[in-house]
Amino acid sequence: MEDDPYFKLAQQVFIEFARFEYCLKVSGFLRLSDGPASPDWDSFAHCGEMRQLFEDIKSDDAIPCQKLRYLLDRPPKKQAAASGRLHWEEAPRIASSQDYFGALKRVRNNLFHGGKFNGEFFEPERSAKLLEAVLCVLKTARERHPKIAEAYIQKSE
Repeated sequence: MEDDPYFKLAQQVFIEFARFEYCLKVSGFLRLSDGPASPDWDSFAHCGEMRQLFEDIKSDDAIPCQKLRYLLDRPPKKQAAASGRLHWEEAPRIASSQDYFGALKRVRNNLFHGGKFNGEFFEPERSAKLLEAVLCVLKTARERHPKIAEAYIQKSE
């Protein structure tokens, strides 16, 4: 499994996602100021830099790679259950930066919670495109937000 390129890509996504969520928290994007330290993705998605990034992606202006558009054009589906059976539902159209970062988290959740992997990847080519898009979004979002970029290069506390 370690030689599987999809597995390696999934590992890279998990590592980058964990690192990014750490950066969110130390940069002040917290759900609660007291209590469990959870990243506040919604506040991050609504910040000026991420709203501008979303506008750039929608218009194809100043985006470093077309992988950013993949989540917008082909958002990850939602896994659901009906009558005890699993199925995939189409995701709603992405209309805001919050929806866009929600799609980013859905890719991670689909993978982490077993929707896309059971010893081997379901739809491996599409899964790879989604995972590559996640890596591109995390990198670009990090580069566009000065506090996140600074936290990314610092040692953890």
